[in-house]
Amino acid sequence: MNKLTAAIMISAALPLGWSAAAQAEEHSGFFIDGRLGRASVDDSGVDDSTFGGTISAGYRWGYWGVDLGYANFNGFGDGGVDLDVDGITAGLNARFNIADHWYVSARGGAFAWDADLKAGNLRISDDGTDFYAGIGAGYDFSQNFSAGLAYDYFNVDAAGDADVDLISLNGELRF
Repeated sequence: MNKLTAAIMISAALPLGWSAAAQAEEHSGFFIDGRLGRASVDDSGVDDSTFGGTISAGYRWGYWGVDLGYANFNGFGDGGVDLDVDGITAGLNARFNIADHWYVSARGGAFAWDADLKAGNLRISDDGTDFYAGIGAGYDFSQNFSAGLAYDYFNVDAAGDADVDLISLNGELRF
């Protein structure tokens, strides 16, 4: 019975330690975030991967923030079909420290995109506004810089869909 009581007490105390670490690393202020990595699409007659990335700037109040950014995924190609997607992001983000210097993050919002599809002499250009969402984890190297890994999904409801997945390395500068 004593082992069970000790296990319950330790389990109850662990989140308190995480909370203390999170409060010690909490940051309010401006930030710039950049993500570079492998973008892939498997829609609209295109199944390909290319180099892609995003850059955004925003403001965070403790754990919660807002950001505005740009995403670029140009150069998808598959059997004579080329697809370029880029756009503006505007959304909300959250960032929580889970242990000393380690964090998890999430973001999501609106993605105002432009997509250009070329197949031989056929050219199709479309634009619209859909959503994006992402998660990440990383390490705070200092109070002003962190780096990590992230996954982001960009919904692009162009003709036939052209949804983009981005697996990236990211860096964040805080001011």
